[in-house]
Order: sequence, then structure tokens, then C-alpha cells
Amino acid sequence: MVRTKFDGDYLVREIETNHYEVTKWDGHAEPAAIYQVYDRGRDRWYCSCPARGSCKHVGIVKAWIQKGKPGTDDIPKKAKEIYQLLKKVGIKV
Repeated sequence: MVRTKFDGDYLVREIETNHYEVTKWDGHAEPAAIYQVYDRGRDRWYCSCPARGSCKHVGIVKAWIQKGKPGTDDIPKKAKEIYQLLKKVGIKV
């Protein structure tokens, strides 16, 4: 989750190589907005938001990448660890 000073919270996730999704949360159960952000190479980016020119969503994705893509643990690896732990304590799954 990326927090911005005035605009609520944003969740960034990588959909596939060079394709990211930025979800804006404003305290409700449903997201306020979802934007698709694409890295087209050579520092050319595209965002699906209505802003013309540069937008903050591209900056959010760039900052998230620079921080090492926090919050993207290896889910299959974690699932395997949980399975092995449950098996070890005798719980059938």
C-alpha cells in the first residue's frame, strides 16, 4: 500500500511484465478507482486515468518499483510452507 498525503491509499500490483494496476482506496469497501499503467520502454509510460500528459499514477508505480515492489511475496512458496507446517502438526489439508 502506498500512502499519499491528500489522495488516500493506493495499492500497486504487477499484472504482467511492464503492466501494472493502481487501485485507489478512500476508506470504503469498494475501490474508488482502478488505473492501468504500462511501461512502454525508453521512459515512456501510459496510464488509463483521464489526466493528460504526466500523471501521479506513473510516479506511484515508479516509486513502488524503486522500493523493490513491496508486498509481492512469493505466494506459491508461502502456500507450500503453510501446507508443510500444517502437515507437520497433523492437520490434513
